[in-house]
Amino acid sequence: MVDWAAQERASYATILARARAAGDAAAVAEIEAIGPPPWTDIAADIVKGRYANATTAAEQAVLDPAMMAAVRNPPAGAAYVARGLPPVDAYAAGLAAYVALKPELSAFRARDLGPTFEVPMVFLQGGEDAHTTAPEVEAYAREITAPRVVYEPIAEGGHMSVFLVERMLQLLVRHVRPLFG
Repeated sequence: MVDWAAQERASYATILARARAAGDAAAVAEIEAIGPPPWTDIAADIVKGRYANATTAAEQAVLDPAMMAAVRNPPAGAAYVARGLPPVDAYAAGLAAYVALKPELSAFRARDLGPTFEVPMVFLQGGEDAHTTAPEVEAYAREITAPRVVYEPIAEGGHMSVFLVERMLQLLVRHVRPLFG
């Protein structure tokens, strides 16, 4: 995330354009109903996230369909239970954390950190990411100064491009491993 507010606006425009291009009237109606950001109702964030975090065809090809179905529609009572601890509804816990952090996240602007960094900066970015929009990340990477700055778009990758394991490992070996001699 480079600039929450700017990327939220770009994300909304991207998902709406994609839904229109796909001729998905139900998605267009749902997206238009929340209107453009900023949103004060968490329900709007959930709607936007449903479309902005949608997996690309490349991501779907490597993800376990049963796991993804469970992530999108967790079974009633689904919970992660660590030995000796009470059950935790992971979705509810994640949503509660997001709600608690949203004011701070919404105010975040990486540019406020200044343009110079003393450590290498490597951005491995889903080229089709409709959540943390690639054009904003690419522009930021061009603006900063560091011992090494890398912006690498992941072709056919969206917000879940981290699951393109083989590609991610290749990029990490190419761009991060050399940093450690």
